[in-house]
Amino acid sequence: MSLGYLCIAQNSGEINYLRMAYLQALSCKLTQLKELSSFSVIVDSETYDCVEQKHINVFDNIIVLKNDLAKNSKVKMQNECQVFNYSPYKETIKTEADMLFTSNYTHLWDAWHYNKFQFCSSVYTYDGHLITDRSQRKLFDDSLLPDIYSAWTFFVYDLECKAFYDTMRVIIDDWDYYRDNYLINCRYDEPRTDEVYA
Repeated sequence: MSLGYLCIAQNSGEINYLRMAYLQALSCKLTQLKELSSFSVIVDSETYDCVEQKHINVFDNIIVLKNDLAKNSKVKMQNECQVFNYSPYKETIKTEADMLFTSNYTHLWDAWHYNKFQFCSSVYTYDGHLITDRSQRKLFDDSLLPDIYSAWTFFVYDLECKAFYDTMRVIIDDWDYYRDNYLINCRYDEPRTDEVYA
């Protein structure tokens, strides 16, 4: 069974997400067991134009989006619903580009092997302190959403997981309706992944 990490890197304005994903992949290769360090990246066509040999040497797969749902977006989170369709793995841990691997996470593959999904529900600072401040999660509290984060998500190649990502696509495609009818005091003009996940 193939296992691996997957990240979306779409450069946006001054922010070089390809560089971040590259550094993340390097940290993955340094900290994970060799057989559990496969790291793939999804890019749009503009970001693909920035790919250099060093990227090709580190990423196991560089996957170009055929249908960029975030082409005219500022926050570029709409393509998260496509990770299931683009993942080259049977079991995937989806990350966000602005993260680094600081420990060996091999045990997670064994712990999650019998799950279909595993969502992150707690986040920590770089020095290991649990973040308890709710100021950035007021929308979740007010709207009674589950407190999940999309930054670190495990999923398997399975019909139930496909249905989850297909539902994400429905919400993203009709964001105004879902925002206005299901979220309290949401002022985001564009969908954000954590809220869509929840």
